[in-house]
Amino acid sequence: MTGWFVLAFLGRGSIYFQERQFMAAQQLLADIHALESELFGFERKYGIRSEIFYPAYIAGDEAENDAWALDFSEWASVYRTWLTRQAHDF
Repeated sequence: MTGWFVLAFLGRGSIYFQERQFMAAQQLLADIHALESELFGFERKYGIRSEIFYPAYIAGDEAENDAWALDFSEWASVYRTWLTRQAHDF
């Protein structure tokens, strides 16, 4: 009887782990979609893809307009977070 209990316990633990992993994957996907929505907003506003913007920003290229500096800082932050979420592995 003890062996059956351990097996049943491990089985439930495995299901719990799978459910938890699935929920984490769903949350990760929701985060990615929300970040992409923010990135698309910046891309539309400034007419450049994030994949082009970010390396230039990191290289120290200055914004044409000083008023854009805060947006560019936020855009870079959102893009870095998006890259991190994309690289997440379960």
